[in-house]
Amino acid sequence: MTSYIKIIGLGCVGFVLASCGGGGDNSAGTITSAAVTDSTVIVESSEKAVAGYTLGSVNMLSDICASTEPAGTQCRSLEVTCPNMPALQVSLRITEPTTGVTPRGTVIFSTGGGGTGYYAQPELFQSLQNEGFRIVDRAWSGAWYQDSGGIRKGACRYATLATWVHKNLHSGPAFCATGNSGGAAEVGHAVMTYGRGAILDHVMPTGGPAVARLDYACRGQSNQAWQDQCAAIIADGKAQGSWSTCTPSCTLSPNDGVCTALSATATEQDLLYDSVLAPDSVYSFTRTQMSFLEGTKDCQISPVMGVLFHSTVKSSKSFAFIQNTPHAVSSTT
Repeated sequence: MTSYIKIIGLGCVGFVLASCGGGGDNSAGTITSAAVTDSTVIVESSEKAVAGYTLGSVNMLSDICASTEPAGTQCRSLEVTCPNMPALQVSLRITEPTTGVTPRGTVIFSTGGGGTGYYAQPELFQSLQNEGFRIVDRAWSGAWYQDSGGIRKGACRYATLATWVHKNLHSGPAFCATGNSGGAAEVGHAVMTYGRGAILDHVMPTGGPAVARLDYACRGQSNQAWQDQCAAIIADGKAQGSWSTCTPSCTLSPNDGVCTALSATATEQDLLYDSVLAPDSVYSFTRTQMSFLEGTKDCQISPVMGVLFHSTVKSSKSFAFIQNTPHAVSSTT
């Protein structure tokens, strides 16, 4: 059995799993070797958005979405519109902190894939409510990157939504966000492309994201330098016990939806600039702390990309592998 314990970052609670009643560390360590190297140009900047990437607008809808858990949760339907793409609806489940507890802030949760489901982790949510946090759990009506002209442009929708939540729902000292897999791409682009480091105190990507470097993920089959680097990352992880049950992959299928979101004929250079770790992304933050979590039972490309992602961030950060944990980090056993 496991329980949720805390990583404190600027007063914001993140999530690491440890044995019940123990307080012992359940992580398998951090990959720190020279296996993580990269030729991407690092742009030392702070909280400004990358040129050409602007936020959109939010319209509150009159219909109220269904909300069944946890008790006391309210639900709102919104429509998010970003430049040069269709509007997309999103539903928010909003749960206030436990009555009588000093408010500490807000945490936005994002699921993987296209983000059409709720995170929905009642035990975790209740523990955070008891700590004084407001929970905002989002579900898009369609994939957040659909009809957007690429993953990076599509992330405008999440960055716009997070800005709306900060302005209209948030109160307390800490504003935080976590996302798994595709959700990690949303929160990654929010701070690294759309300047949301200006409002986010703590960001926690989990389960990747695989799209940290789309050029590697989608065209890496013929890139020997990436194959060698990926193999070195995996070997380093195995030496530290980070992958005890499987060997992660180094690439996705070239026909994967995230590989074709920009264009079915996108070049490696096109995919590089559609990545979270694009050459012009922001890699250093004054306000935002970043915590990365990956599972030791995740056999996809995601944990390899998580290691790479962590290695490129130049400001305050942490990294941990969580034992007995698959790709969906919240479903650890």
